[in-house]
Amino acid sequence: MHYKNVIASLFLLVSLPLWGFSYQELKLNDYQEILPLIETGKIYANLQKVNDNLGIVTVIGKIDTNINEVWRLVQSDNKKIYPDILEKHILEQEGKKVIKKALLNFPWPLSDRWTIYEEKIDDKLFAKEWKEIGGDIKTNRGALRLFNYKNNTTIMVYKLSFDPGLAFIPEWAIELGMKYKAPSIIERVRYCLKYCNEP
Repeated sequence: MHYKNVIASLFLLVSLPLWGFSYQELKLNDYQEILPLIETGKIYANLQKVNDNLGIVTVIGKIDTNINEVWRLVQSDNKKIYPDILEKHILEQEGKKVIKKALLNFPWPLSDRWTIYEEKIDDKLFAKEWKEIGGDIKTNRGALRLFNYKNNTTIMVYKLSFDPGLAFIPEWAIELGMKYKAPSIIERVRYCLKYCNEP
């Protein structure tokens, strides 16, 4: 189990750029060809490479619960959903825009790092996006959106770009991150909706 956790944490080493990225760009119609796979319970994870070490992760999966319950959990600070966030603080809040500071857990021998990011939340669309504005991390940007689906289920789509600012990211770390870490938020939401008592 410890080995799998270490492998999962290597996703934090993945260096991924992001340009002009918004939850408004996440549309279910763009993924019609993979929906039959998603309906079987599989989680789609794709790494779009820019060069040997850079790219954008896209993750899509179905959760067998209504969209309001999934959104409530995604918006929570549940440690079972976000185990890599050691601490999180709200620095400023204005309407649906929030500036947060979070301490991220990095695998040994790297030290943990702070990220300061601006988050924009849209409760009506069940969506949010975030972008790095300070801290130790070079790039931490992404977007997430939930969609109502058949039989009172939910489709989650999110994209992530993360660059901790390291000089070199080994290819195996990227691939292991994709396999073990990228889909984990959907797996954790599924688990918590069944077994977690805390909000």
